[in-house]
Amino acid sequence: MRTGLFVCLLLLLPLFGAVSATTAGGITVDAEDINIVGTLENGSQVIVEITLHNSDTSDITASYQLSQGGNVIQDSTFVTVTASSSITVQVPTVLTHAGDISFRVDFSANGVSNDQSALFTISDRSNLIVSELTIDPSSDLFSGTTFSANAQISNVGGVSAGSTTVTFELGEEAPLDYIVASLPPGESVWINRTFTAPASEALLTVTANSNSNDGVLESNSSDNIRSTMIEITTPPNYFHDGEITVTSSPSSLRGPWDISGSLLRMPSTGSVVVPMQVQRVSDASPVHAFSVDFLDGQSSIFWNETLTGSMFIENVGEIQLQVVIDPSFTLPESSVFDNSNEFSIMMYPAPNVVVSSIAVASPLQVQSGESVNFTVSIQNTGSIPVSGTVEATFEGESLSGQFRVIPPPSSTESGDISLVFSAIARGDISGTQSFTATWNPDNPSHDSNSADNTA
Repeated sequence: MRTGLFVCLLLLLPLFGAVSATTAGGITVDAEDINIVGTLENGSQVIVEITLHNSDTSDITASYQLSQGGNVIQDSTFVTVTASSSITVQVPTVLTHAGDISFRVDFSANGVSNDQSALFTISDRSNLIVSELTIDPSSDLFSGTTFSANAQISNVGGVSAGSTTVTFELGEEAPLDYIVASLPPGESVWINRTFTAPASEALLTVTANSNSNDGVLESNSSDNIRSTMIEITTPPNYFHDGEITVTSSPSSLRGPWDISGSLLRMPSTGSVVVPMQVQRVSDASPVHAFSVDFLDGQSSIFWNETLTGSMFIENVGEIQLQVVIDPSFTLPESSVFDNSNEFSIMMYPAPNVVVSSIAVASPLQVQSGESVNFTVSIQNTGSIPVSGTVEATFEGESLSGQFRVIPPPSSTESGDISLVFSAIARGDISGTQSFTATWNPDNPSHDSNSADNTA
């Protein structure tokens, strides 16, 4: 048998002083010494009570610090615990989380520190927020125009929110309330309200759960409000640049008339269609409607329209008209006092062309084969120029016709013309030979009486 060598190794373990998990320097705090007074719901205002016990026969000054879910809610505070007694301190706080939440007390006395924790189950609440707030249109809001305020109300809490009130407030105007039905957690609803833009910029505020009488308790009521500034833009001004120009054919009785003008706007931002209307000045009755289209950055537009006789019940005379910008006031404008521009058109009665009944022969007597001249006098008694051809015959033979434009009587024109026709007298015996000249108008409507057209 072989002799074995046994070696015994002695392991030296370090010795640490044992410290109670709930005691430090004579001060004891058990888990049961941490209590919450109030409703155990997320967002609830409660009081946390901590009881510190002194097991020594002398007074002890201790410090304590309270944390909720790892966040300090009460900084280190000193308190004196009398000998062989206890003291309960109170820390007001708001429950900020739902679920199993740890409340930890860090305390120390006589140079020794320790901590104690207690676990509480916190129920959740709803949490209503204004998650979005948009304005439509988002720019170029003019005083007196309408806009839409669109608010999205969301429940970001853990339980359903009961029926609650949402309030819209614009500047100094009376608040507008809207009732939102029960909203499950994680869901949202849009609310749209229409407002009239005020005279100057104003703050639009939307508040969720605005009426405490609704009885909806939230985990966080500090995020119920959302605001945006409503900025008011000075509207543009539209106005005529110069007079209205009217052109028509000089020989026209009842049009058509081409009218034209220039329209200006300041400022020149944005694209817009400006309605226009031609009206009678006497009663503002409409005659013709059209529109002018401005592109973004365009400040001036030349426009041209045509008026026809069928637009009027009148037949003769001067008619006073006006071109009116935006007659129905559909566009925002800084001023409407310069929106009209007056002009007039003329309707003329049909003229009458009078041919002298006697053509003057020169000479009065001729021999066969000699030349004779016949002078015919013609007068335009109307108000417009007339044109036509005078056809003549001598002893049944046609002479060359003569085309003429006869102006109306005026300060510079008499309205009369004289035409001379030449012919050769032919015949074997003495006698009287006849000459006839007739006015044939280019436009039959330009001669009101055809019975006086022949000499």
